Amino acid sequence: MVDDGYMPHPIELELRGELHPTEVTRVRTALFEAGFKHRDTTKRTMLMSFGRIGRIAEDNDAHIPDQETDIRCRITNGQAEIVVKLGGVHAHNRQEISIPISPDQLGDFARVVGAFNMLHKVGSRTTENFVRGEVTVSIIFNKSGLTYIELEKMSDEIRAETDREELTQLAHELGITLWPGREAFMEFCTRVTEQDDWLFHGRNEDVQRFLEEAQKAC
Repeated sequence: MVDDGYMPHPIELELRGELHPTEVTRVRTALFEAGFKHRDTTKRTMLMSFGRIGRIAEDNDAHIPDQETDIRCRITNGQAEIVVKLGGVHAHNRQEISIPISPDQLGDFARVVGAFNMLHKVGSRTTENFVRGEVTVSIIFNKSGLTYIELEKMSDEIRAETDREELTQLAHELGITLWPGREAFMEFCTRVTEQDDWLFHGRNEDVQRFLEEAQKAC
């Protein structure tokens, strides 16, 4: 294993692809036939912050490259948390760190994270989660009708490639077309940003709007 200077964290393997709304019923049926069970349906509102975090030139280890970072201040069915995802936003093998917080703290964290030199936006999603063993399949709905599916399994550096093959085979069995790379994923994200999300600039009115929207996820 290459030492890149970063503390190792669990890998959240994720394979994703767009679903046309007319495909949802077929995919649900295929999941049940494959032995998945419906775990829950969640409502989530989140402040999403995207950027690169790294060292300044004067640091002794400034040779360590910047790292694409995704920070979420989010609330799901009344449960608030802060999540940091390390790695390319499109990547299937990002490292993830999360910590629960009180819903009352959500606004304070939004103010702090919203001050970072990152792209910030707020969005709400409704998600149907299906589980079989260690694999979770989620169908995520946006208000506009834009829908995507996510196949997920927690992994580590030793099992990551084998687990990825398992998820890829599952996608094939479910008849799902996965995004082939960053460009396709970002094209979908742009549509979601334009049709469903709103940009967050850290102002008091932005924080208030975020908290009002978050109340709907309680």
